[in-house]
Amino acid sequence: ETRLAKQQEAYRLEKQWKQEDEQEVKQKEKEEFDQRANEALNELTNEEDKKRIAAKIACLKLIQEERDNQMSEYEQFSKMISDAFDASREQIQSKTIKQRIEGAVVDLYEYRKFADDKLKNKLLTGHAIDLCLCKDNDLCIIDFDIDHAGKLNEEEKEKIRQNIINNMLPSNVGLVQTARGGIHAYCNRNGYKLPSNKNEKVVTYGDSLEIDIFAQMYTHKDGKLVENRVVLPESKVRIMDKGVQKKEILHYKELNDWSNATHLASLYDILGKWNLDQTAKDKD
Repeated sequence: ETRLAKQQEAYRLEKQWKQEDEQEVKQKEKEEFDQRANEALNELTNEEDKKRIAAKIACLKLIQEERDNQMSEYEQFSKMISDAFDASREQIQSKTIKQRIEGAVVDLYEYRKFADDKLKNKLLTGHAIDLCLCKDNDLCIIDFDIDHAGKLNEEEKEKIRQNIINNMLPSNVGLVQTARGGIHAYCNRNGYKLPSNKNEKVVTYGDSLEIDIFAQMYTHKDGKLVENRVVLPESKVRIMDKGVQKKEILHYKELNDWSNATHLASLYDILGKWNLDQTAKDKD
């Protein structure tokens, strides 16, 4: 588990134990009250007095229960904020990836992976998402760069892809196969405080696998809008090698129903499974 996850679990347990202790104390007080009330009633011989006192006791118990159930102003405010936060998160979670990236898609021309104003109005060959233009800042992309050195054959790459999908990722992620045979996994940041928009080589396995994480942690730097773009499926590219575009046309493609995926997995859970903590460290 990550350090933050452990802190959250410790806080949750502390709160749970405190609530259990408070409930135990209230239960003891209730039992003592009931015992004293029964003793007082048993000492009475007049039936009318018994009925009158029993009615008062019942009224007192009802008042006490109402007091016990009342929340403090702080608790009411906290619940209101928590409910609003949960409703906002559910509104985001229930949208498809396609809906969440509306207004954040840029055109790519001439088989390039990066937008170039000089190529506008030429051959449209793909699209990219700019995470910094997304309306919600929760969507993030884990980039599994397989065989960056170009030493593996297709069968070996496929084995790595299947291992990633089956053993490193939950089922509720949007999956895209990249032009070089890697994987883009779309998930929710859920407030995970990453150090940067582009977190490169957070994990490396020799030449066979490098993992990056892209997110919207900020939209401006030095007063200027920043870009954080990732190529989308159905795009066609030609890889640049020493400034020269190769002839081979490569494709980005969906591996599952990527565009319609909702309620995506949490980055907390994914990195927690890897025993990886990428939370930004607070400055002293």
